[in-house]
Amino acid sequence: MYQGKTLRKMPPKTRRFARIINSMEKEVRRLKAMVEPMRQMEQDQIALERTMARPNKDEVFPEDVSGLMQRQVLATGSQRAPA
Repeated sequence: MYQGKTLRKMPPKTRRFARIINSMEKEVRRLKAMVEPMRQMEQDQIALERTMARPNKDEVFPEDVSGLMQRQVLATGSQRAPA
């Protein structure tokens, strides 16, 4: 990055070019600083999408399975076969 004293010693067209380089370097630093937060946000988004796609725990494993077992026994007409 070109500092003030160095810029003052340069001819006008070169000085203008050096200032453009300085501004570009400044923007590159700013963009590099944004990479890590952007990566983290993207990972959070992917994790949230995966969480939302999973079925609810209560839907998969109902707490009261005894009623479900009784309905299955009534539907089949018998309990487990004797061993």
